[in-house]
This record gives sequence, C-alpha cells and structure tokens, in this order.
Amino acid sequence: MHSTKGLVLGLFVMWAFCSQGFHANKSLCFFWASVYNDPLNFKVFLSAMNKFWPFIERHWFLTTLFVVMLIIFLWYEHHIKQRERGAVTPQIAVNLINKQHASIIDLRSEDAFKAGHIVRSQRVDLKALSAYLNKIPKAKKKPVIVVADVLSQVASAKKILAKAGFDDVVSIRGGLKAWKDAGLPLEKEGVRS
Repeated sequence: MHSTKGLVLGLFVMWAFCSQGFHANKSLCFFWASVYNDPLNFKVFLSAMNKFWPFIERHWFLTTLFVVMLIIFLWYEHHIKQRERGAVTPQIAVNLINKQHASIIDLRSEDAFKAGHIVRSQRVDLKALSAYLNKIPKAKKKPVIVVADVLSQVASAKKILAKAGFDDVVSIRGGLKAWKDAGLPLEKEGVRS
C-alpha cells in the first residue's frame, strides 16, 4: 500500500527546497529538527510561523501547486480505498465459498474463463448480469464473490447486485492473480489445476 505520511512529507520538503534553495531554508530545516526532537519547543515553532506566512505570500504559485498536488493525491488515495472496499483476501474468499456457500460470478472474457477460473464459478457478461440474477433469487441471502479483470467492472457489478437485493457482495483483493499466487486451485474446462 501507499505511504501517505511519507509522500506528503516528501512533497512538502520538495516544495520547500525547490522554492528558495537549500541555503535559504536552513530555518525550515531547523524548525523540523527542533519540533521532531522537542515538540514543546514553542519558541522555535512561533519563530518558524513568523517566517512561514511571508514565505507563503512570496511563493503563492508553488504553494498553490503544492495544495493542488496534495488534493489530487488525497483524492486518489480515497478513490483507491473506495474501490477496495468490500474486497477480501483469497483465504477469506475460500471460507465464504466453503462455509457460507458463496456464489462466484466471473465477469472475465470467455477465453480468460476457459484458461482458468475458480471452481463452481459462473461466467456472466456484465451486460447480462441483471437477467442472470433473476434466475437465482434464493441466492440473495448468500455472499456473492465477483471476479473481473478490471476494477470498474467489479464496481458496476456490485451496484447491479446491490440494486437487485444482494447484501453481501465482495471481490477478491488482487483479483485472480492473488488467487493464483496463494496457490489456490483453478478449473480449466472441467479439469482442476
């Protein structure tokens, strides 16, 4: 996963050093070192803050650029976390399949499905998913695992399933690649591997 704190600190340091050069930012370096070593050193903090606002005013373009980059980064992090919500590890997926008799819907292409798929999975086109769901009304209480190559397909399928009344819809974190990497079995046209 991403190191948010490290990246934000790195972006700030890059912004600070690129704006005036290393020698002009000794006070900024001193501020960070002082606060890190003694967080209660308010005199250093106030001294740095007195220099901080004029710095922001003089370098408004870089400040704006930094804020925009930070917003884009935070949006991206949020977007990734939203997409991974409802994703489970392959081991948890196995437990859902074995203990709760989860249904597995595979949205990948016919060729990819024939090359290898999770045992007992059903291949369904995303466009035909609504019609397929009408055939299995009693499965609404069971978990559903969605397998796809593209995260946007998983998100679309989750919306369709939620609208149809399926409450427990998950995907496998890392997709079928994570399933293979965990050494879990795949089926190829009736033959397990």
